[in-house]
Amino acid sequence: MDGTYIKNSVGIWAFGPNVTRFVPPGYHPETANEDMVTRTRRVVDGLADVVDGLEYHYPGEIHESTVEAIKAALGPMDIYCIAAGLHPDPTYKLGAFINPDPALRRKGIDTLKRGVDLAAAL
Repeated sequence: MDGTYIKNSVGIWAFGPNVTRFVPPGYHPETANEDMVTRTRRVVDGLADVVDGLEYHYPGEIHESTVEAIKAALGPMDIYCIAAGLHPDPTYKLGAFINPDPALRRKGIDTLKRGVDLAAAL
């Protein structure tokens, strides 16, 4: 190696209930009602020495009213990326950017533009 450090990250969703079609309540149902700040602290406590950053979906896992508390909980880690996260919302079952309903399409675009703005601010 040339001494170049390769940064790594993991999605915060991997530390939730991990719901599947085979185990609908999830493999870790005890985390189902855990807020993102608590989940972030738990992940940092366990992985800060091996993981550099966490990934979040906007607006479900991170948004304007939680970003500062999440940043404070991260300690030595950072927010590696913010991904578009309207896919779990049944409102967008036909898509956000391609929704055939112009009003829903506009709402989805506007929501995710706010996520882009939040990511840019970080």
